[in-house]
Order: sequence, then structure tokens, then C-alpha cells
Amino acid sequence: MTIADERNGGGTALLEAPARRPASSRRARRKAPARVRLPAMLDMSAAAELQGELRALVEAAHELLIEGDGVERASTAGIQLLLAADAALAAQGGRLVLADPAPALCDALADLGLDAELQRWRAQP
Repeated sequence: MTIADERNGGGTALLEAPARRPASSRRARRKAPARVRLPAMLDMSAAAELQGELRALVEAAHELLIEGDGVERASTAGIQLLLAADAALAAQGGRLVLADPAPALCDALADLGLDAELQRWRAQP
């Protein structure tokens, strides 16, 4: 499964779910969630920088904990990267968790009509 980068005509994958592994190897990697802190400016340049890191984390982890408390501004490109990570994790039975999303991040998700995704991603106390 891939999520296409629309800036390039939909031909470049932002993140691609790795091939399904046998159940025994999936169980072996279900440890503590991988963590990544989002930058204050989650824009196109930040998304480009995060893309490689998220790709590696999605492949290595069953759960990805995104720390979003420091986000001051989020663009569509940054949100698209989160959606791609979520889709790639879901394709392999994993999940994305958004911890303490900043108001700016919540507003950006709401502006794009992604309230349901925000609720699904929120970390449980």
C-alpha cells in the first residue's frame, strides 16, 4: 500500500507498507512503541525531512507514538505524512498514536475534515 505524493503527480510514494511478515516475526517486534516528536513547523520541508525517519520507524515498529505537543503550525503536507504513516501501519496490523496534540495540530486536522482521525489517533490516558 502506498500513499502518493500529490506534488509529483501521484507517482512517488510517501510511505509504503512493508510486505506482510509471518506472524512469528510480527509478534517478535511488538515491543515498546517507536517515538517521534513533530517539529514546531510541520510544513512541506519538515515533512520531507521526516519522511525517511517515519518510513524506517513504520517498518520496525508495531505502534508509532507521535508527540505533537510542540506543533505551532501544520500544513497539508505534514498532515498527509501522518495519514501515510497511519495507512502503512494499519496495513501491517499496527497503529499510530498521537500524544498531546497541540491546538495548532488539532485545528489543522479539523480544517481538513480529519476529526475522526484525530480521535482515533489520540493517546489514551
